[in-house]
Amino acid sequence: MKTSDVTKLAMAIEDIFGKRGAKAVLFRAGRMIAKWSISENPDLFKTLLCSVEGKSGAEKAETILQLVAAAVSSQMNTKAWIDRDGEIVYYKSKNASYCFNRKSEEPICHVVVGFVHELVASQLPKSEVETKETGCMAMNEPHCTYQVIIK
Repeated sequence: MKTSDVTKLAMAIEDIFGKRGAKAVLFRAGRMIAKWSISENPDLFKTLLCSVEGKSGAEKAETILQLVAAAVSSQMNTKAWIDRDGEIVYYKSKNASYCFNRKSEEPICHVVVGFVHELVASQLPKSEVETKETGCMAMNEPHCTYQVIIK
């Protein structure tokens, strides 16, 4: 069974910290990657903030994640998209970098959860953002699904 380098790294962190500790470490890593992405692309995020001015929290989250989905789809040669159900926004991706060729009874793409969470939460500083992975390819799902709720 072949695994990606990113998958191997996630597995090594799980071996060192255990599942619970790895979840926290990988979530934090995802948040740091998002902060770095924002700091490296300030003009893009300023333009993005202007484009979402006056929109609801869910509309802002949807716009932010549409940008992410478009970038992931084009740069990683995979499919990522957004669905929305009222005030809940779903980021969905077939890029299984963190769960590639793995099997699990629960979602394991904690880096992506942290990344998505930070991108949305950093742009909505007055809102409470809840982010979780609700479906994972490691659970034999057709894609990974990340749920974002703005409170």
